[in-house]
Amino acid sequence: MTEEDKSIINITMIIELKEKDIPQLLSSLSKDRYRNLFFINNLKTLTMGKEYKAYKVGDAYLMNFMDSSILIWSEGDYDSALVSQFLESQKFMGINGPAECLIPVMDYIKGKGFTADIRKMLYVDKQLFKKVSPRDEKLKYLMAPEDFEDLYDLYYRCPEYKDGVEDKDREEFGLDMAEKEYPFAAAGYYVGRIMVSGAYLSAYTRESAMVVSVATDPDYRNMGYATKTVSELVDIALNENNIGYLCLWYSTPDARRVYDKLGFKEIGSYAYFHR
Repeated sequence: MTEEDKSIINITMIIELKEKDIPQLLSSLSKDRYRNLFFINNLKTLTMGKEYKAYKVGDAYLMNFMDSSILIWSEGDYDSALVSQFLESQKFMGINGPAECLIPVMDYIKGKGFTADIRKMLYVDKQLFKKVSPRDEKLKYLMAPEDFEDLYDLYYRCPEYKDGVEDKDREEFGLDMAEKEYPFAAAGYYVGRIMVSGAYLSAYTRESAMVVSVATDPDYRNMGYATKTVSELVDIALNENNIGYLCLWYSTPDARRVYDKLGFKEIGSYAYFHR
């Protein structure tokens, strides 16, 4: 068999999924629903073909979100050479998915200059959640654009986030869905007029949501502010808005201590590769 013949066969194994294929994709992703929550909820709220494209590449599923991030998911082994070949045709700034799903293409990813960020995945529901303290008057629910300006100012002060916060993010971070679905999308803890800790919900539906971008000003760490902020965010989401469960990923022992206090349980590892 010639290389040209192999190429023809490979192309026939790459299928771009359409709107009618969403139930099939949701069914597959839901077999590991906690770790795939971000993408499951995006499937329900974003527009296929416009905001993301999805493919079945042999036995693997790939979702490309606006040329920024590609999810790789498979229920078992898949043809790593075929997936690597397909990735060559895509534009993307990051590759992510459950850690074991990326192992087959690890050499390809590293060979393209990507840096690995392996994080633990956690989840919590009403039964697991442990509220740490009564509501604090210093904690504010972010409900207006100017509130989110405070949140982005906090991210600029945090070395973990500074390089990843762009001006376009401020413009695109709207409250349209939050206003339709929930009375709030984020929370921030203030000392005086300065937000010193904050977090928000992403990829949220009535059933589930991700807690993302938990941050505390470097000058105010180890004072319990992050714990109070996340505790309030989770309490409102689970007990007032009746979201079924929340997930998050983390990468530091300090963060893990916060989530352990609140009752989060570990469900595996998640890998994100970025340039």
